[in-house]
Amino acid sequence: FGLGALASFLVPYSLVIKVYLVALCLTVLFTISLGVWMSVKGVIIARYFTIAWASLLVSGLAASLDNVNLIDIPLSSNNLLIIGGAVETLMLAFILAISYSHSRDDLIEAQQFALDKEIQANNAKEDLLAVQQRYQDDLEYKVQERTLELEITLRELSEVNEELERLTGVDPLTGINNRRHFDKRLKSEGRRSRREQTPLSLIIIDVDHFKTVNDKFGHAGGDACLMHVSSLFKQLLHRPTDDLCRIGGEEFAIILPNTNSEGACHVAELLRQSTEQKPVDFEGQQIALTISAGVATAVIESEEHALALFRDADEKLYAAKDAGRNRVSH
Repeated sequence: FGLGALASFLVPYSLVIKVYLVALCLTVLFTISLGVWMSVKGVIIARYFTIAWASLLVSGLAASLDNVNLIDIPLSSNNLLIIGGAVETLMLAFILAISYSHSRDDLIEAQQFALDKEIQANNAKEDLLAVQQRYQDDLEYKVQERTLELEITLRELSEVNEELERLTGVDPLTGINNRRHFDKRLKSEGRRSRREQTPLSLIIIDVDHFKTVNDKFGHAGGDACLMHVSSLFKQLLHRPTDDLCRIGGEEFAIILPNTNSEGACHVAELLRQSTEQKPVDFEGQQIALTISAGVATAVIESEEHALALFRDADEKLYAAKDAGRNRVSH
């Protein structure tokens, strides 16, 4: 159209108008054809754009043709253009309303989609938390179960260790405690004596002429004598704290916690008399036995003092043997 305006200065006006009308007709046909084609493709708004522009273009074309006297229209050109413009304006307003409605629907749909996704995400999160909680509960249950099993195993192991400790501290022949147990118990009672400042007494006993008994009656006879003496001593020791141990072949030791020298000597003399008065029955024979005993008493001041107490009782034992046996030395 700009080129047509410039050409009007060079060529006759009637020719320019005809060319302009031809171009306008082609433009109207192309625009309407494009709108129809897009409408067929399913673009809803294209239909309304086609109607809007078609009304304006057709009214403009009709007004132009009327101005050049090619057609005769009962309305004036201005009124025709006003009608075409009004129809176009109404259609464009309608298009804007539809566009706004579609935009709002798209926004609502997008918001609903986002809300649905958020709900799905929350549901997935809740499912994940539920799975995590179940896994944690299962894990805690398994940990508790394993812990319980471990505690049971440890308790059983502790009981086995205690039993093993007890067995390793027991003399297999007589069933009384052995030297290993005696050493631990003497140290323990020595600490108690030092802590509580109470007297601790120790009796060391030796079966007199045991080698002669062994030679005469054999090892079986000797074993019978040791078991007899052990059983007799256990019967005469009534306090739970008194501890009878076999610390050598025919040598025994008795730990007497919280016992003074007089009480320890009384116990030793009772054991000596009972041994002398109750011979051993072995294969239809009577084996007479006597014992010698050394007694020592002290309030322990150190662990070395407890060992010194043992040496003191042992020296008293040898003093009893040197004095003729079958006696108590203190």
